[in-house]
Amino acid sequence: MSGHLYGYIHCFDASPAAEAHNRAVLHSLPVTGAQITRALFSLLPNSRGHCYYGHMVHFACAPKDSYTFEDSWLAEYEALLQRLFWDSSEVVHTYCGERRTWGSSKTHGLAQPTGLQISHRRVFPSYHHLEPVEDSAVPTPGNR
Repeated sequence: MSGHLYGYIHCFDASPAAEAHNRAVLHSLPVTGAQITRALFSLLPNSRGHCYYGHMVHFACAPKDSYTFEDSWLAEYEALLQRLFWDSSEVVHTYCGERRTWGSSKTHGLAQPTGLQISHRRVFPSYHHLEPVEDSAVPTPGNR
């Protein structure tokens, strides 16, 4: 069994123009033929109950034979980031346990939404050898 990739891209700018820019970029993604496709992403708009600070793009996928971050997937993902108006991103690979984060030059103070360059990347090693903070059995009905 291979791993799953899941993550988010967050934009602190709550303006309708920022959200519209990112929706347009996501809509321009290919439907098929690439690893980063339109159907992979969902945009959560700015709202008090769900994404209070700006808007968020979230995603998850389960690529065939995915045991670590593939260079080709990372290249497509970073190309997408550089077209979006965003502040931070995080992706976790469940098989290898690696977590990667990206930051942009930030949306604060920009007059118009535009694609932003990646200003920094971080790679965190596997979480597989961490001790659980809590490990408790879930009660079953009739055994409470």
